[in-house]
Amino acid sequence: MRRAPVRRRGRRSLAAAFVALVLGAVLAAVPPPASAHWEAPYDHQHFGVMSTAVLGYEGTTVQVKLRKSINYGGALTLNIGYSNASAGFSKTADLTSAPSSVTIPSSQHEATLSIQIAADSLQEADESVVLTFTTSNTRYSPVPQNSDPNARATNKVLLTIPANKYFRVGNAAVYEGQRAVVDVWLTANAPTGGLAFSVANNLGTTGAATADDLDAILPTSVTVPAGQRRVSLSIPIKQDAGNSEAFESFTLTFSTTVAGWAPFNNNDSIGDYNTATVSIWSDEIECLEFPSNSGCGDGSGATEGAIEIVRRPTGENADLIWQIYDWRDDLCCVHIKAHTDRWNRALLGLGQAVSDSTLTPMTAAEAQAFADRGWTRWTAVAAALEKLESANSHAALIAQIHGWRDDPRWSWQAAHVARWDRALLALGETVSDTTLTPMTAAEAQAFVDNGWTRWTDVAAALKAIEAG
Repeated sequence: MRRAPVRRRGRRSLAAAFVALVLGAVLAAVPPPASAHWEAPYDHQHFGVMSTAVLGYEGTTVQVKLRKSINYGGALTLNIGYSNASAGFSKTADLTSAPSSVTIPSSQHEATLSIQIAADSLQEADESVVLTFTTSNTRYSPVPQNSDPNARATNKVLLTIPANKYFRVGNAAVYEGQRAVVDVWLTANAPTGGLAFSVANNLGTTGAATADDLDAILPTSVTVPAGQRRVSLSIPIKQDAGNSEAFESFTLTFSTTVAGWAPFNNNDSIGDYNTATVSIWSDEIECLEFPSNSGCGDGSGATEGAIEIVRRPTGENADLIWQIYDWRDDLCCVHIKAHTDRWNRALLGLGQAVSDSTLTPMTAAEAQAFADRGWTRWTAVAAALEKLESANSHAALIAQIHGWRDDPRWSWQAAHVARWDRALLALGETVSDTTLTPMTAAEAQAFVDNGWTRWTDVAAALKAIEAG
């Protein structure tokens, strides 16, 4: 019987495997087209911020970096929302540039958003706003948060604008032959290395004194030492006896490039606090401060701009008022705003005008509180104010309430304004909101019981009115 031929499968299988291996290697070596990125049909991508909090001082630019998970497949446009702003923050007032969107290019993973913070030179509290990034591109969503309940959202950034640290320079007024002392003081200690200022002057310009009026060359810079809050420039004024001259003055303007420091200025009507006016008095003029080259003006005693022209007062309190001007302008303390504000408020209470329109007249009770501390200068002031208040018992309180109501820290709150307006109504004043009703003594006393000490005098006055 003939045997069937035996098939030798092993050799053919090995040959086929070898051919397939070589072909696969050749195909793998051929690169795909540049655009041929393979992805799963439902491939989803993410984007996020690289820092969830940024900080920038006024006048600076902050940067927010954003990232997407792939660097191909088209550009990604992110819309920017501004929300959860702190009290006092204004997108239009506090940001010089506030973009509404940012685009990460197709070929890149990252993009940088720049936001310019406005320099308004106002004394403010810290401000903040939340930037939220969203997209209409359904292929993208924010990077998922982890399970930590404290984890921050990956598409939001908290932008904080810290309250600037401030500097202020003081004016100086001297006679010829004396030294003019110009103080520069800070609201916080100078940083490591000190805080350097450049100093410009207007000597020789129209209406200003000249370099010949000085016995020294003015410096072009000055530095507040590290850890300190004050530095003084002492400027010798030349004595040119026998040369009868009009009143003269010049200015010194201070500036710094250190971020986070700005000139203190919460009252635009008095000018910039980074400029000092050095006044050189004529021996024949009896004034405390003068506008440039005006002498004593026309004798009216008016206030010209930010400079007070003060005539020797008349009337019952004339000597006391004149003494208060001397106390206010004492060189030991004239650079301290709280000191000058106290005496200026006393002058207002005695019927005198001052250059700072934000101040309110002092009450006899406030002056007496200073006298009770042992500040003997205030004894006569308290007595004079008490005598004036007896003639118009509520005038000083009403003026003070206006100041409290219009305090820029709280005047944006409707409830705050309404409370004080109701107190004014109860004291016989008129207010713009006709829907309000006069406050009762019991309501005012409730505020006192809550620890709001400003309401003590208001409650007492309303009780007296209600008692008839």
